[in-house]
Amino acid sequence: MSYLISEAAQDLLGDVKDFCENEVKEPCKEFDRSGEWPKEIYDQAIEMQLQTLEVPEEYGGPGLSRVDVAALFEEMAKADAGFATTISASGLGMKPVLIAGNEAQKKHACQLIMDGGFG
Repeated sequence: MSYLISEAAQDLLGDVKDFCENEVKEPCKEFDRSGEWPKEIYDQAIEMQLQTLEVPEEYGGPGLSRVDVAALFEEMAKADAGFATTISASGLGMKPVLIAGNEAQKKHACQLIMDGGFG
């Protein structure tokens, strides 16, 4: 699939794959059994700025294409669908503001995500 995504996304895809394989896959299985929420895993994801993948470049995001973002979310979902869904939900919360908000609202919503929040 790497031929479909940008060079920047290809580099990030390797990092995401390593992170998910080493830090997400097995621990999330245990968290599913225990019912706990793996805050430390999400803290690591925020440190990697994975919640910012859909923030437009003009608001401080990485400026990735939809195909790039989809490939990255797909890689996360290979390790744990719940993890990928939680990370991708930031985009869902931000999209209505980007579509219908004024400029101040767009900047505010994107900054919340860029500062480590989830949508």
